[in-house]
Amino acid sequence: MKKIDLPIEKDEATPTNPDFDWGLKMLGIFVWFLAFSYLMFFIFSNIVLQNISLETEKKWFWNMVNWKKFNYENFIDYKIPEFKNYNFYLNPSEEINAYALPWWNININKGLLKNIENQEELVFIMAHEMTHVKNRDVLKALSTKIPMKLTFALLGFDIDLANTSVLDIWWNYLSKDTELKADKWAIQILEKYKINPLCAKKFFTRDHNFWDSVMEMMSDHPLNLTRIKLLEKSAKKMWFSDEKNCKKLKNIIN
Repeated sequence: MKKIDLPIEKDEATPTNPDFDWGLKMLGIFVWFLAFSYLMFFIFSNIVLQNISLETEKKWFWNMVNWKKFNYENFIDYKIPEFKNYNFYLNPSEEINAYALPWWNININKGLLKNIENQEELVFIMAHEMTHVKNRDVLKALSTKIPMKLTFALLGFDIDLANTSVLDIWWNYLSKDTELKADKWAIQILEKYKINPLCAKKFFTRDHNFWDSVMEMMSDHPLNLTRIKLLEKSAKKMWFSDEKNCKKLKNIIN
């Protein structure tokens, strides 16, 4: 233990005489470190990723998906050339979901197929997920959220606490914006191949209810009602007025 001579010199830091200059310096270093980290993640997400071709990305990363290939031709009659550029897999999960992964991979859950009636619904969902791959949305999400989580950890907050924070609500807002952009691109695919958007919207009308609107703030996806309106607007533009000619899935998953 260091011996303290009395009287204490003013320039020597003690519990009753803290060194504020040192504290401000450490705080400045911490803020600089966070700002630099965010800048690096931002550059990676918005500059580096955007300038790497999908072909290059496919060469750099190995395929870690172990599920069997999803032969979508067995379920839809529509010929969408863009689908051939991506790897679609059938996930045995019963969850009603489909999601994109890096490296051109898209998973279609078995539970999702059980909840789909029309071919148009599946085309829209597949095109939506293609947009996430094309725009590097998965990698962008990781490179954006990781520094946020690290910030909470460095400040001494539990990572789980961060999941229920105002910060996470802000993240949900950004995620909803990304999802809407993917919806709009998927609608362009429907319009390009003259596919009835009213048939595609049935996936969302099936699940729409009052609580869907109430929980919007806590969700990372747009309201079903918002997505329905986008599809209806597209249908009006394409002169579709009914759902009479919707095509049923060619096969049924048990």
